[in-house]
Amino acid sequence: MKETSCNRTAEKTLSAEVSGSAIWPARFAAFVRSPVFISAVVATVTLVTFVRVLGADFVMWDDDIAIYQNPNLGGLSLERLRWIFTDVDSAMRYYPLTLLSWSITYHFWGLNPFWYHLGNWLLHGANSVLVFLLLRGLLVAGLSGRGGPAVAPWRVTVSAALAALLWSLHPLRVEPVAWAVDRSYCQAAFFLLLSTLCYLGANAVAVSNARRCILLTISLMCYLASLLSHAIGMSFLFVFVAMDVYPLRRLGGSRGWLKTPAARRVLLEKIPFVAVSSAVALVTLGVRLASAGVWRKPVSLAEFSLFERLMQGMYVWAYYAWRPWYPLSLSPVYTTFVDFDPSSLPFIASLLAVVGAITALVFLRRRWPLALVLGICHLVLLVPALGLLESPHYHSDRYSLIVSLCYSTLLAACLVHPKARRFSRSVLCLATAVIVALGALSFRQTRVWNNSITLFEHMIATLGDDPYRRDIHWRLGVVLANQGNTTKAREHFLRTLQIAPNHPRALYFIAFTHFQLGEHDLAIQYFDQLLRIEPHHHSAHYYIGVAFGQQGQLDEAIRHLDEAVRIRPDWPDAYNGLGVAYTQKGQYDLAIRNFDKALQLDPGSSAVSRNLEVALKRKQEQINEDH
Repeated sequence: MKETSCNRTAEKTLSAEVSGSAIWPARFAAFVRSPVFISAVVATVTLVTFVRVLGADFVMWDDDIAIYQNPNLGGLSLERLRWIFTDVDSAMRYYPLTLLSWSITYHFWGLNPFWYHLGNWLLHGANSVLVFLLLRGLLVAGLSGRGGPAVAPWRVTVSAALAALLWSLHPLRVEPVAWAVDRSYCQAAFFLLLSTLCYLGANAVAVSNARRCILLTISLMCYLASLLSHAIGMSFLFVFVAMDVYPLRRLGGSRGWLKTPAARRVLLEKIPFVAVSSAVALVTLGVRLASAGVWRKPVSLAEFSLFERLMQGMYVWAYYAWRPWYPLSLSPVYTTFVDFDPSSLPFIASLLAVVGAITALVFLRRRWPLALVLGICHLVLLVPALGLLESPHYHSDRYSLIVSLCYSTLLAACLVHPKARRFSRSVLCLATAVIVALGALSFRQTRVWNNSITLFEHMIATLGDDPYRRDIHWRLGVVLANQGNTTKAREHFLRTLQIAPNHPRALYFIAFTHFQLGEHDLAIQYFDQLLRIEPHHHSAHYYIGVAFGQQGQLDEAIRHLDEAVRIRPDWPDAYNGLGVAYTQKGQYDLAIRNFDKALQLDPGSSAVSRNLEVALKRKQEQINEDH
């Protein structure tokens, strides 16, 4: 009996050890399949793919205008905050929360590009997680209301993760992540995704009324924050309506649109979103109409007809449908709309493709309702990117940031479809291979944005024989000149002039390069050519005056320096140049008068003070000689 009892005790102990050892692998497997772990994987893979952006510099492609040469950007203060929320002149859009984000970065870290890129990088990592959670929530909502066999939770989670990685690792994401000035797009997407998640949570089946009101309020506030970061999500409120139709099934079908109190409440809850979107749209339009400085005002119908705007819109709608399938030869600028014929084959084909696709989706709406919903969302989300007020318009990679969610939603739905489950391993392997390939392309593309030289060289190679490359050559020349490589800089200025002989900026910079090298005859030649194009170019008058002065042609020097002062009367350098010319000519009273004016404008200038002392000394010597 004792042996039997001992054996039973041993068996129980062994059974407990075996069951305990089996629990840990089960728990580990459950953890690996959990949303928390998958979120960490999605974020890590995304951040690693884009990690090289942290070592990038600013680029002379709007980073200069918006950040490192922006005179209004600075540390936090009450005056700065007032400017941030009331500025309507220094940009062509209203994005105060992006300006606030840059100002916070500047306040703590100045103009170190690492911190500006770090913000974009972290926002993109966070956005990848939000996309995963959103897609998972949409799948759960869509599957809960349909018949057929249940889908394993792990499959829903993995499908949402792969679809999120399709969005986050796609090469079209490189531009908004690697370009410092595109913080506005990453930040707008962050708040927009938060808004959508809160909206989805507010309409969950088991949510209480109090919780629902809180989530809807947070959703509205996040939506406003997104629009104040960038208006790219202006039309996103229609996505909320689309979600109510499918997968939430709160509108349409048997529920109708207005015939039931529940349906009417669904539409009434959109009124605050419509009000917010309309208010920001009006402010954004006002800012665009008031654009000044380097920003052109919107073109008139006489310059850009309704037919041209329509065909441009059709091309944009079609472009962002096929471009994700061909993420090669990417560039910050595409010149399709610089000079285009709206009745040419690409535009007619785009029109037919858009109309044909929507017609087919409407015809197949009962069989594939999600496809129709995503097709309509594709059209609506791209409305802010159609460029209906712009000519020329540039359809950039960053405009795909929001609309690409349609593709990820479609992939997630396909991965949980019953037919896909029959080929589970093959489908998942194929999706993974595609995503890995896209990630590799993105990792390579991040090198392009490392600095201005790598960016402009890539753009020139991508543009080929396109005349637009003239603008990239002179920009590259400026960068090289600032680095002291004047020989290479002149080559690029000359390449610009070969394409556009009267290009003002190329003429100015090549003349200035010759001036710095002391090649005054060539400098005068190019400055003179520039003045025939832009007679009121004050800098050209100033440098040509200084060049004449150094050659001893004092009358010509004074004539041009006088013109520089007349055009820009608040420029101390011009008055100082005049003072030097008059000193050389022996007209010391006029020299002293100009030096005094220069010191009034720039009291701390030691160079002007020394020149004034020289003029006063020579005047005294002249007086002594006369006596």
